[in-house]
This record gives sequence, C-alpha cells and structure tokens, in this order.
Amino acid sequence: METLNSLISDIKKTKDYVKTVLHSNDEFTQEDMEDHIRRCVKISKNEKSLVMMDMREINSITTDAVRFSINHKKLIKLTKALAIITVSPTLRIQLVLTAVLNLKKSPYPINIFSNEENALEWLKKYE
Repeated sequence: METLNSLISDIKKTKDYVKTVLHSNDEFTQEDMEDHIRRCVKISKNEKSLVMMDMREINSITTDAVRFSINHKKLIKLTKALAIITVSPTLRIQLVLTAVLNLKKSPYPINIFSNEENALEWLKKYE
C-alpha cells in the first residue's frame, strides 16, 4: 500500500482501489484539485483504478474544480469508476456536483454515497 499526504488531501492506493480524502476549511478550488489530481496520477502508476473520493471534510468545492476533475484526460484514462462520499453535504457541494455531472455524460461511472461501506460495495461491481 502506498500513501501520499498533503494539506489538501490524502491518497492511499490499495490492491483494490485508490482512496482519496479531501481536506479544506475553505472552498476546495481548481488549484487544489490540480494538485490533488497530479498526486493521484503519480500514485496510480498508469494503472486503471477504482476510486473512492471522501469529501466529508470539505465545506464546499468550486464548479471549476469539479469540471477540471471530470475533464482531466489522464484521470479519465486511469479511472474505472468513482464513488464520492459525503455526509450531510452543504447545499453548495450537492448542487455543484449535480450540475456538473448533468452537463455531460461522465466518462466513467460515478455515484454519491453517505458511507464508505456502500461506496466500496458499489465500486466492486466495476472490478
């Protein structure tokens, strides 16, 4: 298992999936997402993976950050499916995710969960 940690996110690669935990007391910006994705690509070692993104520790995320992540060509090639975890998300997170996900068809399956167990169960369908 390999782990990369920073102030904005922790990334852990297991044999089954990549788990990321986003951190931010302020808004998670496109700049934050660019740094996070750069580290995700590094830890993936060019292997296509299932991804669990835990967003329970962020207060909000910009539309640009979400769009950047969905349109990132390298990330698209390396992602089999993405499970997003939020618990009682702020309306802003919920609206931004919903709006961006509905703008165009996602290049990989994406689903939103309130706990890690359900997210992992769903991800296993895409192994």
